[in-house]
Amino acid sequence: MIKRTNTQDLIVDSFRELLTINSFKSISVQDICDNCSISRMTFYRHYHDKYELMNWIYISEMEDIIQNRTFSNWDLVLDTMLDIILRNSEYFSKVVSIDGQNSFEDFLFRYGYEYALDSIKMNNDGQTSFILDMAVQCYCYGTTSMIINWIKDGYKISQDDMKEALKSCIPIALTGYIS
Repeated sequence: MIKRTNTQDLIVDSFRELLTINSFKSISVQDICDNCSISRMTFYRHYHDKYELMNWIYISEMEDIIQNRTFSNWDLVLDTMLDIILRNSEYFSKVVSIDGQNSFEDFLFRYGYEYALDSIKMNNDGQTSFILDMAVQCYCYGTTSMIINWIKDGYKISQDDMKEALKSCIPIALTGYIS
């Protein structure tokens, strides 16, 4: 059973602990609450449901990357993201099996797309184009798919090799924005 003082951390730790022994689908809000000795009402003050909790964990883990929207050091962005995934490999290995809305795959694409487009706009007087938008979408779909497969395959490729593979797939239209 989880013992912490900050309620939000308590809920997150409870959920993470339950994921080590159960599948995401089998964990209920009541299970999370029972594991950390809080009421359902307390849970719902912080999260709408377990999917929102899962998304909050993604966001909090990726917060440093999300806040520093720049393509100026793409190596660092990729290293940081892959490092976060590896440090939390057990967690991501469990949640990667969830499909559809609120899935890690959905999150990774959505935030990757927003991150990339915002970075381009910041470095291009707030402007983008249809070609740049399409290039960002292609790159984000491909990157997301590669990362999901990397997780599902058990991280068989090293972090450095994965980073190099992701960098090698950058569309030509984006090369002037990514260094």
